[in-house]
Amino acid sequence: MPNSLRYDVACDNQCELEFSPGKNNLSKTEVEISGLIIGRYYNFKVYSKNEISVIYGGLNAVANKTFKINKRHSSRDEFVLKTEYKLLAAFTTLLILALMIAIVCILRRKRHNHRHSKCDFEDNGIELPEAGHKMYIDPMNYVDTETALKEFANEIDIASLALERHIGGGEFGDVYKGTLTLKDERTILVAAKTLKPNSSEKSHQDFFMEASAMGQFNDPNVIHLEGVITKAVPKMIVVEYMINGSLDNFLKKNDGGFTAIQLFSMASDVASGMKYLAEINFVHRDLAARNILVGENMICKVADFGLSRELETTDSSQGEYFTQGGKIPVRWTAPEAIKYRTFSTASDVWSFGILLWEIMSSAQRPYWNWDNFKVMQRVEEGFRLPSPVNCPQAVHGLMLKCWEKERSLRPRFRNILVTINEWIETPEVLHQPATKPDTNNYVQATCKESKRTVEEWLDDIKMSSYVPHFIAAGYENVADLAGLLDNDLKTMGISLVGHRNKMLRTIRSLPITEEKNV
Repeated sequence: MPNSLRYDVACDNQCELEFSPGKNNLSKTEVEISGLIIGRYYNFKVYSKNEISVIYGGLNAVANKTFKINKRHSSRDEFVLKTEYKLLAAFTTLLILALMIAIVCILRRKRHNHRHSKCDFEDNGIELPEAGHKMYIDPMNYVDTETALKEFANEIDIASLALERHIGGGEFGDVYKGTLTLKDERTILVAAKTLKPNSSEKSHQDFFMEASAMGQFNDPNVIHLEGVITKAVPKMIVVEYMINGSLDNFLKKNDGGFTAIQLFSMASDVASGMKYLAEINFVHRDLAARNILVGENMICKVADFGLSRELETTDSSQGEYFTQGGKIPVRWTAPEAIKYRTFSTASDVWSFGILLWEIMSSAQRPYWNWDNFKVMQRVEEGFRLPSPVNCPQAVHGLMLKCWEKERSLRPRFRNILVTINEWIETPEVLHQPATKPDTNNYVQATCKESKRTVEEWLDDIKMSSYVPHFIAAGYENVADLAGLLDNDLKTMGISLVGHRNKMLRTIRSLPITEEKNV
């Protein structure tokens, strides 16, 4: 900004005058022009500019007026311009003040943004969404589910959907494979989840709340919603078709048929999808292998959002969802979520640890055939699932981190994803055998497990009829079962292959193999 302004008065008859009021002096509001000829027209322009002839305010700041000189003023040809000069001086003063205020505001904002940079937030443990991620809005915040549905989900014309065959059932109704014809005439495979016509009002609301949630997601590892059908019966949610179905069934069908890298690729897909959901302030509440869908090339996507809710704070590590009732998948749920009905991204991390155990054990049932009460009791005492057979040490170590009792000590999904991807890039770490975790809780649980009787163990796995076989062979405590082989079971008279396999699987999953090292 210049220290002084110059005011030029020019006319179209080669008459011009330049006036400089001087530094910080804008009080003079008139200028005299002499040498004008009576009877001639003059067009005067009054404007302000700096030393390099830049006009302040642009063309809009130029005052124009045409005069005809009819008489002489005093003893000279003079003309006094007052009004335009006064207005221009006032305009210039206001413009300078506005520029000064704008500069001050910009400088203050820069200082504020610098203090609250992304690095500062990350240091404080706050997960920030990536560019382009919109924060999730809970459909329950809307007056009714129909309003939320119109906001987040597209209505599909029933004529564009052709159902082919029944592929399963869900909580609300049946699931069908079909084809959907898009507006550009392309045809894609879809899965249509139907709502039973006689469903309750609550089922209707829950059904469309799930669709309203799915309609807000946009990530390659989260199932994509194509749209909904609400103007026909049955009502439907239409999603992309995943050819290999649920992850638990996919693992069971291919038991032992995957390499470690393939298993970790599946886990990486799930971690990536959950990282996205955590970043948009969303908690799943029902993360398990049964709720992961597998597509072509074994791409895994997070699905089934029937129990999902919005977090109540922008910090997804601390935000919680409180529930007064409803179903809780105990085997996959963190202790604080069961005890206090509080769900968070940290409780989703606990569930991811169980899901990772499912992946590495070919979808065995977590905690075997223990009832829910026993699962809650043993977990509260400090018991943690042992390493599955042939599971690398580092993998079981990550599971145990996910199962930290203090939720603030559990890793974030972004950290989990980085860790798993490092394993994929350096597969040599996967060849290390699992070892006993160095935690007091695990040691106590191992010692307690080894003191159980064979009768109690067989009762847990629903094979009490074989108690006499084990007693006759000299096996009384679970600790005695370490190292038991298939031939040993045959010798004991257990002829059914399926029963022997089930026994061996549960024996290998028990922490008794670590007892000698405790």
